[in-house]
Amino acid sequence: VSHYNSKTGPENIEAVASGQLMSYILMKSEKYDEASRALRKELDRTKEVYGSESIQAADTMTNLATVLFYKNDFDESRAYYQRALAIYERLVAETSLPSNAEPLRLIYTCLGDINYIQGKDEDALNYYIKVEEMFFKSEKPEDLLSYIPAMKNLAMTHWRLDNADLAEPLFSRILDILKGHKKYGEG
Repeated sequence: VSHYNSKTGPENIEAVASGQLMSYILMKSEKYDEASRALRKELDRTKEVYGSESIQAADTMTNLATVLFYKNDFDESRAYYQRALAIYERLVAETSLPSNAEPLRLIYTCLGDINYIQGKDEDALNYYIKVEEMFFKSEKPEDLLSYIPAMKNLAMTHWRLDNADLAEPLFSRILDILKGHKKYGEG
């Protein structure tokens, strides 16, 4: 499946890559207002070069959503995450993108976090459960560490919903993963 349109050329691809890098630097520097402005421009350019339904557009939407999340603009962040999620889910269905791909885990976790922060525990739970399902598909021990924040939030959401019987095994599983990992299990 080609994600390129007629405006793709070395100079356009290089411009998008440069803009993405600058946006990333601004985000990591916690200059969220500047980063969100830059990412909005990059999203327009990315859509023009690769198409509005491309994985590149979804990646840029995810980055913009993350910056908006850090700015506590949860409603707009949610909207961008959901638009990116729709693209990723379509690509999983149409291509060889794996159903446990990192962008999906990130978006499900962030949408869960937004709902958790806003007290929408049932909605948060639905997203965290999707991450948990991905967790069980992971076969590499190093992958398991990346799931711990979402698993902790799933356990906390169960706890807030008075489902201690569901929360406690999750906390135990997290501790088992940490004990079994070299970085955390030693000493």
